Amino acid sequence: MKDATRRIFTVDINSKTVDEVNEIVRKAKKRIADAKEGKQMEDLKNTWLKNMDESIDNMVYSTISKLKKANDDKALFKKEFEKTFDELKNTYDKMFETKEEAKEEAKEEAKEFVDDKIYLSYEEIQKGISKLPEDFQTYDTILCITRGGLIPAGMLAYKLGIKNIVNIKVSSYDGEKQGEAKLTKLSKKDIKTLKNSERVLIVDDIIDSGLTLKLVGTYMLDLPTDDTLFDTFAIVTKKLEYTSYTLLDMTDDDRWVVFPWDK
Repeated sequence: MKDATRRIFTVDINSKTVDEVNEIVRKAKKRIADAKEGKQMEDLKNTWLKNMDESIDNMVYSTISKLKKANDDKALFKKEFEKTFDELKNTYDKMFETKEEAKEEAKEEAKEFVDDKIYLSYEEIQKGISKLPEDFQTYDTILCITRGGLIPAGMLAYKLGIKNIVNIKVSSYDGEKQGEAKLTKLSKKDIKTLKNSERVLIVDDIIDSGLTLKLVGTYMLDLPTDDTLFDTFAIVTKKLEYTSYTLLDMTDDDRWVVFPWDK
C-alpha cells in the first residue's frame, strides 16, 4: 500500500490539464478503495474509513477549486496537490501503524456477529433485577435449578431478602449441546421447606426448550405442595409460556447466550 501511494506522488504534474489531474485523482482513489477491499478490513475500519473518505473528498475538491481559481497556475496547483497527498499518505501510514490494535478493538465489538452469540454482563443482569416488579417481595423461598440458576438465585436472594433457598439438581447440557434432562430428587428437609412456603420462585439462568422446567414441574406435582404457589424466573427465556418473569425475551432468536459466569 505504501509503495502504491508513493508512485502517485512521483507523477510529473507540471504539464497536466485539469482533466488529467482528475484522472490521476480518480486512479489514486481507486487504489485507496482497493486497499480497503476485503471483508475483514471493512468490518474493522468501516466507520473510520467512511470519515476518512469524506476528508479525502474535501481535500481533493478543495485542491481542484483552488486550481480553477488560480487560472491553471501550475505552481500553485503543484503545491496544493502535494500537500493533499502528503496528508493522505500520513493518514494511511498512521492507520497501518495502529492496525493490530484497531483489529482487536473491532473484534470485540463484532464478537456477537462473528461468534453468533450474545454476551451478557453482570452489570446488565443486576440492572434488570433492580427493575423487577414489587410483587417479587412476597416470595419466601427460592427453588434454584443448579448449576445454571445458582448465581441468579443468589442475586435475587440478596435483592429480595429471601433466606430460604432450596437447590434442585437438573442436568440437560453437555457443553453447548442439550441432551436428556436428569433430575436429582430433593431431601425430606427441602421438601418440608417447600411445603411450608406460601410462594416459591423457581430460578434458572435460561429457559430454552422448556424440558428442564417441565421435569421440575412434573416432580413438584408428586410432592405434598398443593397449598404452595410456584412461579418461574429466568435471566433469558426462549419459551414465554413457561416463564413468569424474565429479563431477556429471545423467543425468536436462536443465538447461544454466554453468561458472565460461563467465561
